[in-house]
Amino acid sequence: MVAAPAAAEAAREGGVCFEGSFVGNDAARRVSKASLFSGQSFAVVGRLSVAVAGGSASGHSQAAGALAFQVTLPEDEAFVVSAHSGESTASGGAPRLPAPLPASYATTRYFGADPLIATNADHKSRRVAWLLEPDAVATGPGAGGPAAQAAGRLAADLAKRVALANVSFDMWLQVAPVAAASGSASIAPPERRSVPAGRLMITRVAAGSGAPCRDAALGLLRLPRGLSADLAAPPAGDGVRAPDPLRPSQ
Repeated sequence: MVAAPAAAEAAREGGVCFEGSFVGNDAARRVSKASLFSGQSFAVVGRLSVAVAGGSASGHSQAAGALAFQVTLPEDEAFVVSAHSGESTASGGAPRLPAPLPASYATTRYFGADPLIATNADHKSRRVAWLLEPDAVATGPGAGGPAAQAAGRLAADLAKRVALANVSFDMWLQVAPVAAASGSASIAPPERRSVPAGRLMITRVAAGSGAPCRDAALGLLRLPRGLSADLAAPPAGDGVRAPDPLRPSQ
């Protein structure tokens, strides 16, 4: 297991804790030997919130959706990562602001905040970036308004959606050979190939930062064998990265 500093903190407003499951796609085993991609179903706990640039919760546009979640794996391993909404930067990290707030947490594409190195069973390593593609389709405008108000609307929307049916996302890896990447594993250059990596299901939500989020170390990047932090990646540009989801609302 590898532990590394998580993405840089930003102010967070509101948020909703969730539980669910992750089932890896064994197609990703060609890229990483991590148990995350074994095809088994693993328990998930996470948090969705609104991250705000510059520590201001009153901004109308300087914000993005933020996601942090933990997948509990066998042998005391875990996959604990952060992600953000909006377009990816060249470093695969923070989106440049202003970034429009999502219309719904459930209809938003999330980009992994920390570029990774994936190593397979043949000891072949690749730079990878990951993203989550929602199953649900946005049908209206973004949340809009001050971050505090938007966070409340987004949390209520997610709770209603989960009460009707599970909310789900497909995980994809964007892959490039380490030697071929002069920067980091940024999202979606045409020479990078996409590999299906698994499916995240949200089955229960609870407002605020209480249990089970309170008991999960969501502020720390934690990776299983077969995945490691890409320490050679350049730092992200100006913008917001997924915050420590356990920090009290401002």
